[in-house]
Amino acid sequence: SEALEFMKKLGFAVNDNITKVDNLDDLLSYVAYWTENRNSLPYEIDGLVIKVDSLKDQETLGFTAKYPKWATAYKFPATRVLTKLKEIKFTVGRTGQVTPNAILEPVRLMGSVISKATLHNEEYIKSKDIRAGDIVSIIKAGDVIPRVEESIKERRKGNEQPFVMTDVCPICGSKLVKKDSSYYCVNQSCDAKHIEKIIHFASRDAMNIEGFGEQIVEDFYNMGYLKNFLDFYSLKQYKNELMTLEGFGEKSINGLLNSIEESKNNSLERLLFALGIRYVGSKTANILAKNFGNIRDLMEADIETLLSIRDIG
Repeated sequence: SEALEFMKKLGFAVNDNITKVDNLDDLLSYVAYWTENRNSLPYEIDGLVIKVDSLKDQETLGFTAKYPKWATAYKFPATRVLTKLKEIKFTVGRTGQVTPNAILEPVRLMGSVISKATLHNEEYIKSKDIRAGDIVSIIKAGDVIPRVEESIKERRKGNEQPFVMTDVCPICGSKLVKKDSSYYCVNQSCDAKHIEKIIHFASRDAMNIEGFGEQIVEDFYNMGYLKNFLDFYSLKQYKNELMTLEGFGEKSINGLLNSIEESKNNSLERLLFALGIRYVGSKTANILAKNFGNIRDLMEADIETLLSIRDIG
């Protein structure tokens, strides 16, 4: 708190609503006040950050791999809005998992317009008896990801459609296989799986190849330019062809190609995460990169070596 006051004296912008409390009751009162009055601010907030004030105590408490042990984020209860669930569509992820999604009548929620939301899986939908045609309540999970919370059953008109899980892939038509509570397309040639893997490879937390959003990846895939990860690095051979495509010009294509070149300088953990290996998320990729240093040593590692690494099960 003293550091923040010093920053303010130096002329830096410091939030005026910071306060120091001495006990839990005062802390809970402060949380309750802003839970009730969050909308009075000229900007949107989704919660409060609660910190230990002593810098010495902060140092003693330390950090985990992802966050400080001396601070925590308190999230406000999610804001809810009502809208109509027009239909339920199925999408295929990079692992082949088929997920039901709600297509909604657009509704504004916490500064953005929501027109679709995840429905997780068959069990989630059936346990809440969510149907196409229902009026549903929408929240942003963690104030970020739109989610259908429940259906408003008293507002049903009788023509709502009970949910039936698809038994075939919506893209390739292959028979789905159920594993635990989820359904998977096991067709290794399924276009949707390949497209999602390429999107993941280019995504911000992976190789961070700017400009390659879902639509561009899908278009380039369908035109034959991007069929796998390696194709990113041969796109420059088709520069003149790409510049003739509708919506593209020399400037935009140069931007895409420059971003691809920059991605070659990424760290090993980004590449490992980008490859989309099952069970290798960003944390595991970081652990593997630190332990092996280069991809060749990792490729040659046997099971015993891998199991000897802390946090690798």
